[in-house]
Amino acid sequence: MVQKKQAGRLVKLDLQNILFIILLLMHPEVASGFGTPDSIDIPFLDASPLIDGNLDKTLEELPIYAFQDIIKTNEKTNPLDIQYRLAYGVEFLYLYINVPKEKLIVRDRAYQNGDGFHLAVLLPQENRQPSDEFYVLGFSPDSSSRRKFIWYYNLDLAFRPLESTKLAVESNGETTGLELLIPWSELYPYHPWIQDSMGFNLCFVQAIGEKDKIYYFIKYDPKFQSEKSRRLYKQVRFLKPEITGKIFSYQILEKNHLFQSDTIYIKAAIVSNRDTTAALPITVLSGEGERIAFKMISLDSDKGINRISFPLEIDNLIPGGYQISFGSDRLNTGLSILPEFNEVLLSERLNSYTARLQSGSISTVRFMIQQIAKQLKDLKPYDTATQIRFMIYNLESILKSAEKGIDMLAGKTGIFRRAYRSRVDGSLQPYSVGIPEGITTDRKYPLLVYLHGSGEDDRNQLQKVPEIEGVIRLAPYGRGTSNAYSSDLAQDDIRESVSDVIENYPVDSSRIVLTGFSMGGYGVYRTFYEYPHRFKALAVFSGHPNLANQYLEGNHPDFLNKDFLSVFRDVPVFIFHGKRDRNCPFELTLKLVQMLKNAGARVTFISEPDKGHERPGNETLEIYESWLREVMDL
Repeated sequence: MVQKKQAGRLVKLDLQNILFIILLLMHPEVASGFGTPDSIDIPFLDASPLIDGNLDKTLEELPIYAFQDIIKTNEKTNPLDIQYRLAYGVEFLYLYINVPKEKLIVRDRAYQNGDGFHLAVLLPQENRQPSDEFYVLGFSPDSSSRRKFIWYYNLDLAFRPLESTKLAVESNGETTGLELLIPWSELYPYHPWIQDSMGFNLCFVQAIGEKDKIYYFIKYDPKFQSEKSRRLYKQVRFLKPEITGKIFSYQILEKNHLFQSDTIYIKAAIVSNRDTTAALPITVLSGEGERIAFKMISLDSDKGINRISFPLEIDNLIPGGYQISFGSDRLNTGLSILPEFNEVLLSERLNSYTARLQSGSISTVRFMIQQIAKQLKDLKPYDTATQIRFMIYNLESILKSAEKGIDMLAGKTGIFRRAYRSRVDGSLQPYSVGIPEGITTDRKYPLLVYLHGSGEDDRNQLQKVPEIEGVIRLAPYGRGTSNAYSSDLAQDDIRESVSDVIENYPVDSSRIVLTGFSMGGYGVYRTFYEYPHRFKALAVFSGHPNLANQYLEGNHPDFLNKDFLSVFRDVPVFIFHGKRDRNCPFELTLKLVQMLKNAGARVTFISEPDKGHERPGNETLEIYESWLREVMDL
């Protein structure tokens, strides 16, 4: 039984947590940690510190906190006394981590595998229940694209860079300091003077030797790194600033998306050591940066922290994207004025055009209407809804063309999203497709199918797939983002999306190649095992041979079991795996490659010593493209 010492007592972890730890740590043992209070006090700084990895002299009085919970992959390793300090300013959140280690070990995805860290800033829920509104940020002390980025936004993977955030690492020969300054503008709409309360969590990941890790948590959260999961947190208390003569202010929009008939409202926080009148300059800019309107708002406020909501009267803003500037480049935020949308009227309008559209186009437009309605319903007040605005524009263009007897989707080329009506349950299901320019119906084209990784969906996947002249590309949704293509009708979705493309485009069914990355790599093995006669060849990038049994309950194919490998005889299989991959261990793929060869598969295997859980280098990609051309008979 896996056990964990917390707050001086030993508690048993439930099965869900045990399964997560096995997935996260492979072979974990859990150790006791340090104590920390139930809430965290965060002092105010009236000026931004110098971010160089060294703690400023003026910051030495900041409260020092230790991590509450420590999880070890090897019970014989000894944890360090790692400490952290927090502070905030009008425009930033500050963090300093002190690691008693002369030099950090920087692995692939160090924020996850060490030495790096990830943190969460959250909106607390009632009774401190896990939150579904948060940012999870990842930080790696190297020069990779994952040095500083938004890992999750609410429940969804984001992988967006933190452009203005500063991270510095410095060693004095005995200890190493990691210093971080995050502008509140990159955590919009969070701000300690705007929100009623906020939550925080932090996990430092220490790398030990070649494989072992120690996780240091402020609050142990077995789903800190998981997709589609609520997050745990500590309540934080932002201490009131000691202000001498200054007036501070911070503003956000009450809603970042509106319809044309709605009024813009501003939420402002004004902080002063006396009763005062604050002047707030507000500029409305077009999406291209052209100034549309300027207002100077005067607000009376009392001594202390004042929260004020007021309307911003701007006439004649047509549907489109705008920027609202609150007097500083760091205080800009986006605003969408949405076109009117009525799901019922649009559906009736589509019904009147069905004779003018192909069946596949009708399913796609119905899905578009359905998705826009759902996404509008799910919007948070602070969402700009930019994508929804463009979806409404696109929908209107398609319907106007249909009114004239033109099916825009039937002849569309490039990358776009389609949908089909499932014969399994009658639902509308999406997929992304890439249709080459100049496609004609007098010849047949090979099809390249790409399965997305965990936490992602079909959108933006085909940009990762080689664009080869005369090849149709498909990225199925798989009925979810993290199901290992082994639950939730995922296999039915792959089968039906491939069939829908064959029904609507001139596909050569004898030249279909199945490919995938990470979870999609396991999906390739699993899908071919289910439908071996559908695909001519397979390509797997950084796949895990037994992922479904770690992700899901029940029994699923384990491709390290030779009983599942006979279907691969004589099948061309291209496999790439980075030797530094710690998310899907390289050793498992190395073992599988030999087993596939023993089973008679025609394996092309390439590894790169400096690559982790990521795309291969250009030389490997060139070899892969040549392999594709060969197996597709191009």
